[in-house]
Amino acid sequence: MKNLILTAALLLSLTAEINAQNKTKINISLSGLKDSTEIQLKLPYKNSHHRASEIERGYLINGKVSFDIELEESKVFHIGVRRNYGVIRFMASAGDVVIVSADTKINTDYGDGSVLYSYDNCKVTGADINNDYQNFTNLNLSVWKKYEPLLEVYKDMTKTLYEAEDNDDTKTVKEIKATSRYKEYSELYDKYIEENDMMRSELMDKNMTSWWGPLMALEMYYDLPELDFYNKFPDEIKNTYYGKRMLEFMPVVQTGKPIPSFCMLDTDKKEKEIYSFLKDKKCVIVDFWASWCGPCKKEIPNLKRIYENYAEKGLEIISISIDRRESDWEKALVSEKLTWPNFLDYEQKISDQFKVRAVPEIYILDENGNLLAKNLRGEELEEAVKKQLNK
Repeated sequence: MKNLILTAALLLSLTAEINAQNKTKINISLSGLKDSTEIQLKLPYKNSHHRASEIERGYLINGKVSFDIELEESKVFHIGVRRNYGVIRFMASAGDVVIVSADTKINTDYGDGSVLYSYDNCKVTGADINNDYQNFTNLNLSVWKKYEPLLEVYKDMTKTLYEAEDNDDTKTVKEIKATSRYKEYSELYDKYIEENDMMRSELMDKNMTSWWGPLMALEMYYDLPELDFYNKFPDEIKNTYYGKRMLEFMPVVQTGKPIPSFCMLDTDKKEKEIYSFLKDKKCVIVDFWASWCGPCKKEIPNLKRIYENYAEKGLEIISISIDRRESDWEKALVSEKLTWPNFLDYEQKISDQFKVRAVPEIYILDENGNLLAKNLRGEELEEAVKKQLNK
């Protein structure tokens, strides 16, 4: 009996020691915010949608708040003011005692009760893994930092171009695109994209046998590569935390394969099935968007032009809004004057099914519902439509 008690006590002691080793303490100090400001600690990539998931929240007292969490693997965290925008990103490992400090100020007030915060003079200490994470972050941004000042020279032209596109001013758009200056800008931007893609490809090649590989893919790619790319990781990497997260985010629809069937309620509250729109059509664009999404609105004039030119030749467009308020969606339909079928996915069941990470997300389908291409914009989108219709 005595031996049993000793064994039980030893097991409890070992369990407590293991738990203590897995405990990570995060001490946060933020100036510029009022006491009782609610702070969130989040994990990005925790669910199948693009939103970060809250794991802890607390209130600032004298500008400070602390969190105690258990970690088995190193993870990326986001810290920010609840129900507002702007976060501090850092990485921590099991057993770390992390100190995060920053000077907080309002960058943008959106006028709806939410603001974008910036965190100046940010310092993170006590987490060695964070040094590696910040090095990766700097490398990921290195090509953009190289080209940003070069592209800034064309800012006046691109601003005028975007405004013209937003206002359906095709005359101004054509005039700008016919200039030698626009050609210089396009060539420079294409060079940036090419160099950035090369840098990312080299980073991935160097980290295919490490859990850094799937984390880098999640951090770098708006569109994750398809399943063939994921399958290049060894099984032990697929079974890590970020290996599993990456699998959750992998595209459901593969190029050349049919999209899954789903049903939606239209503006008249009638249920429609996606494949019913393929009847007598040679090409269908499925556009996930939202009324609050600037890039979505920027693409709408292009969609309108494509629809006007090709609807009678076998094209259909289906827009699926992820707005959470029906009134916002209905208001946007009126202001944007969208004439093709429109649907509201306010519970985001369809966008979650498709693992939509950000909007706009555009799918181009053939007459059988097979995916031809994804997330093309502007002239590339029109060329893909023309190619399919001309088959």
